[in-house]
Amino acid sequence: IDIGGQDSKVIQLGSSGQVVDFAMNDKCAAGTGRFLQVMATALGLEVSELGNVEDPNKLLAVSSMCTVFAESEIVGLLARGNPKEGIIAGLHQS
Repeated sequence: IDIGGQDSKVIQLGSSGQVVDFAMNDKCAAGTGRFLQVMATALGLEVSELGNVEDPNKLLAVSSMCTVFAESEIVGLLARGNPKEGIIAGLHQS
């Protein structure tokens, strides 16, 4: 499994190390470093801060896997006064 900044790849190897299957998500940044970077910016944080700020007890669902829609969802959650800690917990769960 390779989750990079712009895409995600999964390579399945056989018992002798040969490639058996390969899948790549190159059409959307969902679940990649770019997704986390956009979410951190929307929250006014650095990416490095996302791991230390969550509060699972305040978890707010973030249902969008698309970077653009998730960013819009986060902006709405913030506008309604929801805590960043709960939003970040939701991002981690998504």
